[in-house]
Amino acid sequence: QLSFYEMEKLASDWYNRGYVTIDKLDEFIGMNEQIEKITKLVGRLTRRRLTGMDLERIEKWVRDYRVSEDIVNYAFRVNEYRDKITLKVVEDTIRKWFDAGAFTLEKAEKFEEEEHKENSRNSSRRKSRGKASWKTGGEAGIGLQSEDVKAPEDKKEEQSEASKEGAVLMGYF
Repeated sequence: QLSFYEMEKLASDWYNRGYVTIDKLDEFIGMNEQIEKITKLVGRLTRRRLTGMDLERIEKWVRDYRVSEDIVNYAFRVNEYRDKITLKVVEDTIRKWFDAGAFTLEKAEKFEEEEHKENSRNSSRRKSRGKASWKTGGEAGIGLQSEDVKAPEDKKEEQSEASKEGAVLMGYF
């Protein structure tokens, strides 16, 4: 049970934060309940103890993006292909949906489906251009000329002749 002093301090804190009506106070309490639910969900999904930075990130998701548990859960599922899912990656996914106006699970699923189709189309376009995006050395004009390819004994003869010519020029012979 709160003392009179604690209740006064709490009321003053709410007033300073702008919770001056019952509706605003209900919104604040609802947001805190949502933060608590999502914190539990994220802890379960990551299978680790959350840090202070993690908790701040989750609060941001609830306050800025108004996420639900379904959205957070789906953001984790969408990123399952990664070796390690970080909260930064999940936040980037949530922000992408938010920027696209996908505020519900259904809209996020539709957005991901459309993005997957677009990525598949782009991938097939690259493959269907006829030629690979990489070339062999010969195709790129970097191939060896026939005069560059010589037997090892031919190279030895050339080297010894070149060294004799150099000695003659230096005045040794």
